[in-house]
Amino acid sequence: KVTRIGSNRVRTNDPERTVRIYDLSDLFAVAPGYPARYPRGLGTTSGLVFGGDGGAGSGEMTGATGFGGAGGFGGGGGGFFQIQGDGRPEAVPQGIRGNVLRQFGQSGSVGAMDHPARISVESLVTAITEVISPDSWKENGGFSTMTTLGTALLVSADEATHSQIESLLGLFRQKWGTLRTVSVNAWWLWLTEAELAGLLGQDDPEAEPAKVDGKPVFGLVQDMAAWQQKIQGKVAEGAAATEQGYRAAVTCYNGQTVHTLSGDQRSVVTQVQPLITRDETGQPVGSVAYLPTLTVIQEGAALEVTPLVTISGKIVILDLHSRVSRLQEEPAAAAPAAEEEAPGKDSPVLSPQLVLQALNRQPLAVQRLSTTLRAPADRVMLAGGMTFNRQEQAGGRSLYLFVKADVQELRSDDDQPEAREGMEGGALPRPQLEDAVEEAAPAEDEAKP
Repeated sequence: KVTRIGSNRVRTNDPERTVRIYDLSDLFAVAPGYPARYPRGLGTTSGLVFGGDGGAGSGEMTGATGFGGAGGFGGGGGGFFQIQGDGRPEAVPQGIRGNVLRQFGQSGSVGAMDHPARISVESLVTAITEVISPDSWKENGGFSTMTTLGTALLVSADEATHSQIESLLGLFRQKWGTLRTVSVNAWWLWLTEAELAGLLGQDDPEAEPAKVDGKPVFGLVQDMAAWQQKIQGKVAEGAAATEQGYRAAVTCYNGQTVHTLSGDQRSVVTQVQPLITRDETGQPVGSVAYLPTLTVIQEGAALEVTPLVTISGKIVILDLHSRVSRLQEEPAAAAPAAEEEAPGKDSPVLSPQLVLQALNRQPLAVQRLSTTLRAPADRVMLAGGMTFNRQEQAGGRSLYLFVKADVQELRSDDDQPEAREGMEGGALPRPQLEDAVEEAAPAEDEAKP
């Protein structure tokens, strides 16, 4: 006696399946991320400039911020050491960011920009198998299969399933738009409170607030004539180091993390590891040597941005990270380290305290800003700002960051990729019967009396 468990599938009754290739290159683009990173030179360690600021890929923010804005900025000076419990200096560890992004794609990490609106090709496949004929797919006990090849879908299914997939992709193209690039311009300007209020139109209490689609928006530059004068003067002037501004421009794919960084760089010692020679009995012999670890520091400006364009293309969500640093006056030269006699030994050694005193610990004034904001396309908007010095004089200038995002479509709306039907011996384009009927209909109407 044989007991059969499960259903008895008869393959001869399977529906006829067709293999088609769906080109999604107009919706998805494979593009690596380029987070801001200090270069790795001779004897230096490489690290992320914004590794501890959260945001896209830093691994420090576990919740999405949606389409609102959230973030923070800070300023200050600083040393480059963290001292462990045993007193040994240790370089501050840097975080790890995801390095692969796609058009509306995910970065492989958590953060402010890892929002459900960013869709990967893999998540699209999951959505199709769960929504369209779920019982017909192989993983659910059916016979239809689907896989990805770059930005293309290879689907083996019946005609009814293909028809639903085409309709769904057509809806996505209507809702998502086309493949886009975003150009982001940034300006760091030194402004007084009065100058900032004039640019934002806040100097006149009776003036109408800036509006987008009929809704008031804070932070938009209204006086464009004054703005042009500011960026032509303040950005270019260099009479005083404290008054010098910076400017940056970068173009990337929608959803891609990119950066731009410029300025003077130098190497500093951030860690010292003692090297001790021991004899066969394990006792230290000879002098203690110290192996330094070098890290690059920068004087200048750095900008990292991840743009995400909404469906309409009128709003850009910007994940911004800004850093402006300025070296302070050189510290007084440390006195030469004195030598100490090691007990019971003939060779002199240097104590760790004397070694640290001889290190070049250059003070660095830093202003950092990290935020996620919703900015209208093609409009200059204030991202944030803060005083740079610890003791700001009355009427003094503060450093403010302004941004502007422009959206470009990479194909026309008439360029619609079509699915191709695979057959033995080659692939043929599907006939456009519906288009032919629509074109013949006007001629038939004209023939009527």
